Amino acid sequence: MKEKTIMAQRIRELRKSENLTQAQLAQLTGLKETAIRSYENSLREPNSRAMAALEEYFNVSGAFLRGETDVREYLPDDERKQSSASQNQDELSDFLKKMQTAIKAVSEAELEDADGLLIELFHALNIQDIEERAAALLLLHRSARISNSFFFSYNRFTDELSQEESADKALKRAVEKYNEVLEHIKKQLLEKN
Repeated sequence: MKEKTIMAQRIRELRKSENLTQAQLAQLTGLKETAIRSYENSLREPNSRAMAALEEYFNVSGAFLRGETDVREYLPDDERKQSSASQNQDELSDFLKKMQTAIKAVSEAELEDADGLLIELFHALNIQDIEERAAALLLLHRSARISNSFFFSYNRFTDELSQEESADKALKRAVEKYNEVLEHIKKQLLEKN
């Protein structure tokens, strides 16, 4: 059985053993219900933040969730936090290696855009004020998700509408989402003062 399928099964079994719905698990872990659903259906794997949230909530190791061991490995809080931080670093290192490979496959024009994104991420990571750094990272993250959502929506609407109508409808959704994110960030920054 593939690692992704094992993880999906383990997350589903753990959730059901706690008598939780996907919505309840999402609320308790701070994850989105759609994310929980996609993990349980093997559509995608949890990122490092999601893995840490699931490990912490169910008090299991990442190795157990990934199917690398059948031992649940309940850990004391301090060991679990240390293990989670180490795992996050390892996953980030693996992700950066995958990014290097992916970048080699893009065109010169695309490389310029990718470089720009990485520079923006670097600048956001170097903001000294914790709240401002969190807001900048949130904006970058949500902007990327909104962009992906735009293209997903555009492709879906293209089947139903003309290309121009599809682009207009997808753009309208993207602008609404950007406005929501900007209002949320504005509120966070104002609460800081």
